[in-house]
Amino acid sequence: MPEEVVMPYELRKHIAIANDMEIAPEIREQTIKHIARFGSYEALCALLDIACNTKASYSERDLALKVSRDVLKNSRKNDI
Repeated sequence: MPEEVVMPYELRKHIAIANDMEIAPEIREQTIKHIARFGSYEALCALLDIACNTKASYSERDLALKVSRDVLKNSRKNDI
């Protein structure tokens, strides 16, 4: 059984904002960028979930996918 991952409060808060469809799209897009700054596995999973969310706008989904690529690139640089 996999270990339960404990997410930082700030990351959970940002994920909730990014997934709240009642909040203005501009704010959700800014929040997606903030999630990427965490640079963690949990942040990457959250970004990919947003990218797969059909309720999100195309631009939000595209942004989430773009910044998730950046998170992966940065994690590769840090592993070397």
